[in-house]
Amino acid sequence: MATGDTDQLYGSAQWNTDKIPEASTVPVMLHPVDVLDGSAIPVPDMLNDHVSQVHRAKTA
Repeated sequence: MATGDTDQLYGSAQWNTDKIPEASTVPVMLHPVDVLDGSAIPVPDMLNDHVSQVHRAKTA
């Protein structure tokens, strides 16, 4: 996953926390790549799933 992908997810989660502080936020990313780029910073409490796992779950 590129840095921009994780930055976008972090920004979205932070926006949600800022706008609705009483809500709990669980950042979820479905991505075709399951390895972070060396410069990408993981989002705290991020759930990451590979796209193929979602397809398997849909057909199970």
